[in-house]
Amino acid sequence: MDLFLVALLTGLSLASIYFIAGAGLTTVYGVLHIPNFAHGAFLMLAGYVTYTLTSGASVNLGVFLLYIVLASLVVALVAGIVEVLTLRRSYKGQVFAPVIVTFGALLVLEGTVETVWGLEPRAQSFPVGLNTSINVLGVTVPVYSLVTIAAAILVGGALWLVLSRTRVGMVIRSAAQDKEMAEALGIRVHLVYSGVFALSGFLAGLAGGLAAPNYALSPEMGALFLLTAFAVVIVGGMGSIRGALLSSVILGVGGSIVTVYLPALAGIALFVPMILIILVRPMGLLKGW
Repeated sequence: MDLFLVALLTGLSLASIYFIAGAGLTTVYGVLHIPNFAHGAFLMLAGYVTYTLTSGASVNLGVFLLYIVLASLVVALVAGIVEVLTLRRSYKGQVFAPVIVTFGALLVLEGTVETVWGLEPRAQSFPVGLNTSINVLGVTVPVYSLVTIAAAILVGGALWLVLSRTRVGMVIRSAAQDKEMAEALGIRVHLVYSGVFALSGFLAGLAGGLAAPNYALSPEMGALFLLTAFAVVIVGGMGSIRGALLSSVILGVGGSIVTVYLPALAGIALFVPMILIILVRPMGLLKGW
């Protein structure tokens, strides 16, 4: 039983990062109707910016979270610039034009990181006092894992409030469901697209900053998390934030259980539950917002 609880809590911690990253990716697809291959690079960039702001040293939790938010704002700005200068011009092109543009942005950002920070992996220190564990239900749990779970709950709640209970959310949903009608009603859809893409970058930044202490920072980190985020989005249902939440929990906990009980499959632990779900629900678990 203790082993199962360890797998469960570890899986929920992983699911928290998966959800924050996947929520940004699925929001872009739900509104702009394009797969954003630059998403992983945004996440990676935020990790490096957070590392630079902290100089790799330990800071208290409040300062660390502030630096993560600042790094996420930097990434949101970069994402907005990418959308305005390059992606926006591709919407009226061939169907794969946005895919090529976002993939090109991924490569450019990876090259930029390699130039600025180099190829050597970097290690981000945990916030002061959080590189410890506490006892939960008789199981030793890293304190930082609880922080990431709390952060995911806050992000999920904030997204729900904005998209479901505000005028901004209504405008975003209108642009997503019928672009032409939204334009006819006076909504500046191109500004909505830019804002949503920047929001996606911000969410990727939060995921990257929160993940930094648990992962070695490297230029390849973006591609790794991009694959994970796409798994979350595909399993949950393209464009569904609720689906991203559900699939994050299933993939995070399911992958953790596979790793604990079948360590020989640790390298593909994330994809075992993904394949099983896709076989049963090829269109994803949920549809819509």
